[in-house]
Amino acid sequence: MAWQKKFNLSSTVLLIIAIVLALNWLSAAFFWHRFDLTASQRYSLSPASQTAAKALPDVVNVTAYFSTGLPAQYAQWRQDALDLLAEYHAYAPNLRVRVEVPTDDSRMQQLGIPKLQFNDINQDKMQVVSGYLGIVLAYGDKTEVVPVAEANGRLEYEITRSLVRLANQKQVAVGWLSSNGIPPNAGAQQMLQQLYNVVPVDLSKTKIIDPAIKTLVIAGPSAKFNQDQMTLLDKFLASGHSIMVLSGGLKVNNNLTVADSGNNLNDWLKKYGLKIENNLVLDQSSAVASFNQGFVNISVNYPAWVKLLKQNFASDNAAVASLDGTVLPWPSPIDQFDNSNKLTTQILARSSNFAWTQDKNADLAPGKLVAPQKTEQYNLAIELSGIANNKDSRLVVIGNDAFISDNFLQQQPANQALLQNLVDSLSLNSNLAAIRAKAQADAGLKEIDESNKLWLKLVNIFGGVVLLAGFGVVRYVVRKRTKFLTI
Repeated sequence: MAWQKKFNLSSTVLLIIAIVLALNWLSAAFFWHRFDLTASQRYSLSPASQTAAKALPDVVNVTAYFSTGLPAQYAQWRQDALDLLAEYHAYAPNLRVRVEVPTDDSRMQQLGIPKLQFNDINQDKMQVVSGYLGIVLAYGDKTEVVPVAEANGRLEYEITRSLVRLANQKQVAVGWLSSNGIPPNAGAQQMLQQLYNVVPVDLSKTKIIDPAIKTLVIAGPSAKFNQDQMTLLDKFLASGHSIMVLSGGLKVNNNLTVADSGNNLNDWLKKYGLKIENNLVLDQSSAVASFNQGFVNISVNYPAWVKLLKQNFASDNAAVASLDGTVLPWPSPIDQFDNSNKLTTQILARSSNFAWTQDKNADLAPGKLVAPQKTEQYNLAIELSGIANNKDSRLVVIGNDAFISDNFLQQQPANQALLQNLVDSLSLNSNLAAIRAKAQADAGLKEIDESNKLWLKLVNIFGGVVLLAGFGVVRYVVRKRTKFLTI
């Protein structure tokens, strides 16, 4: 009988193991689902990525050139990239993935994949290890390269963007206004050129804006628009295209002096019920700025550099919903004073509730910007749609253009995301924006008033002591009662 019990127990254990293995094989072969509990769903494919993968018309060959023997941290990058590619393949059987260990440096150079150097500590010694972590996607005679499969949250965006470019027969055109005193903003244009054909538009030399252009960007004009130029913009919008206006009511120079913007955009915007105010928004939710005072550089929170946290953006707009940490230097508020045209309006971004305004006579030196007792919230970005009864026409106005200057784009990755996301939303009608925003999370602290700060400090200082003392009192009372009942 004993051997039968042992046999039955062994059979049961083996049967359970067999069932688990079978379920594991079936799930791997026929089902793919990753349980992702992160707030931004960082480790799951976004709907836009799933759509791009499913829409592939033919076979796309993906070659991952991953070196072996990398330090542990970078070996994890390799595994994360392979997991992500496996998830793409689950949605798109046409996506064929293979891994190749690169051995030919000259071929890697031709493909545009750089040789990386990694610091590795082995047996208490620092050494430099070289290797590759690049991905090449090929469709017909077209190729796209992801030079570094870095685990910074952008890899999904880079792969999906490559798939979109491979699938599109013609690159989407985005216009960039080059007349009316527009600054070059070379960094912003180069960034957009990774996905779009960026076309300069000179309103002084054209009688019609090229209809192939999906979106026209007007960034920081310092000269006035004449009536003919305003009419061109109206016709472009009415034909189902989009315009993005980036301009403040005032302009701040390098020495912190303030001047008028020089443009008359409000004369054009008033027919859509909008006005860019001629003042500046300052906010307790602000970024850190460095200033030179004699021989010393100081870094302080500078209220004129308004920092937009996640709660400041429209939660129901994919282009901005996941953004966090965007910095608008010296922005102006936007007023919607009329909506008799019954256009669909959405506030894309607001300041915090602890903001105030200053006119052009204000002293913008860091030590001079003190919040008044009364603060409020201001609109900093607005989108209008349905212009001229055309559901595809959209107008986005942001009361700031300095955020896309070369310095701020380099220092603030979230500024890049805001520009790219809005252009993607206006030009592609896709949710590429939602993918990119995963990598831009800046877990900033929510601003609270001074009274709440005081309470939090007191709880932080005395809370642990009070809890410990309370636990001791309760324990003493319980033990004393137990002792009394025992007697």
